[in-house]
Amino acid sequence: MNILVCGLHSYLGKACVSYMQDETYRIHGSVRDEVLFKKNMELPIAASISSVDLIRKGVDFDSFQLHDLMLAFYFTQIPDLDDKIAKNYELLSLRNFIHLSQKNSCNRIIYVGRLYDRKHLKEVEQLFRELNVVFTILLKDIAIGIGTTFDRFMNEMLKHPVVFLFKPHSSIKFNPVLLKDVFRWIKNIDWGTSFINQYVEFGGPKLVDFYDVFKKYAEKRKPDIKFKILPFTNKLLPQLCNKYFYGIKCDLYSDYILELSKSPPVDNSSWEKQFDFEYTAIDEGI
Repeated sequence: MNILVCGLHSYLGKACVSYMQDETYRIHGSVRDEVLFKKNMELPIAASISSVDLIRKGVDFDSFQLHDLMLAFYFTQIPDLDDKIAKNYELLSLRNFIHLSQKNSCNRIIYVGRLYDRKHLKEVEQLFRELNVVFTILLKDIAIGIGTTFDRFMNEMLKHPVVFLFKPHSSIKFNPVLLKDVFRWIKNIDWGTSFINQYVEFGGPKLVDFYDVFKKYAEKRKPDIKFKILPFTNKLLPQLCNKYFYGIKCDLYSDYILELSKSPPVDNSSWEKQFDFEYTAIDEGI
């Protein structure tokens, strides 16, 4: 089965071209600059990569051909859908990706976003309906483990024995899932018949506290160091402290602390009725 994927500059898109291909899924990735993409890839690439500019459509777009294309995945490319300019860029890229898929006789598209994006996806759904696409909007909870942005975030935080974190009045809880489990789960779904023109959520089996995950990382990665967490009830102060003292970018910080603090728990009930899924223990992937 030939699968077209886009959004390869996101950590999930990059992982897709390494982990998703097998004897059933033949992955074909589209990026703006194939040479630059391959140069910056840390993981081995197990997929075909083509240069296709979805913003400034040109010869590469017009000439792209993929026979027997059955399914297309679009991994959201921007970190903050609250940003109107970035959101418009995303919608233009998605529109042209739909056209590219339809030009190659594929009208089945899976849009993969984050759980906390749900309130921003009305325009995405409207675009699918406008272009008469058979779609699924897949919302995943935070993926953790090697190869994820969360992992990079934790490595940055664990460079320093004093950690500045936002701590709201209620606990920061989420359903983390290992990166490799995301793709194992995706390949369990019969996308030809399941979740047609629907939303579906996927996350880990247990709701856990962010600070417990932080402790697991600390114990595994830096067992000889005792970390002191300085909690702030003000959202801005830990961002400024991390940037001023440690050089940690605010967007990297806010992606995981601020967004997790307002994200609803994942609802796995829709797909759990279809099949059983055996998760990998979180400890094994940290």
